[in-house]
Amino acid sequence: MTDDLNQTVDTFIAHWQNLPRDEGALIPHVRSFLDHVEPSLQPHVALVDINARDDWTLRLYGTGRVNSFGRGLSGINPIEVYAPNIRPLLQDSIMTLLAHPCGWKSTRLITTVKGMTYQGSGLTLPLAVDDDKPGCIVNFMVFGKAFAHNDRQGIVEAISSWEWIDIGAGTPKT
Repeated sequence: MTDDLNQTVDTFIAHWQNLPRDEGALIPHVRSFLDHVEPSLQPHVALVDINARDDWTLRLYGTGRVNSFGRGLSGINPIEVYAPNIRPLLQDSIMTLLAHPCGWKSTRLITTVKGMTYQGSGLTLPLAVDDDKPGCIVNFMVFGKAFAHNDRQGIVEAISSWEWIDIGAGTPKT
């Protein structure tokens, strides 16, 4: 990641770390995240409810992402925009992140419907929920440039340069 991008991701981590938490909780609740929006960061956010390992719902998709991707994706199962060969890595990583609260910094290679490729770098962090679902995640992602006019995201082809981020509980042994 570039220095500017690292600084932006660090700003997002700092925002997440400063969110109010329930007493004794390591991670903030999704309601805390939604009640304490940082306007400069919110356009690059996706909020995903994790109902089960293969059942996710994209609850919120920031305007910056809509502008970059060329379309809104709220309401879909975001697993569907990943190539089948990388879905297990994505699912394993998110389920690990929820079971062992930590952050996940990664770079994704995205191919558009017109065949152009773009890299997006970002950070995924856990959020607590009230029910018995595995949880909720917030993903903060920025792109070096927006997709070309009249083009839109096709599929996430690869996840690269990923690393676990310690948010207070250590990092998984994977």
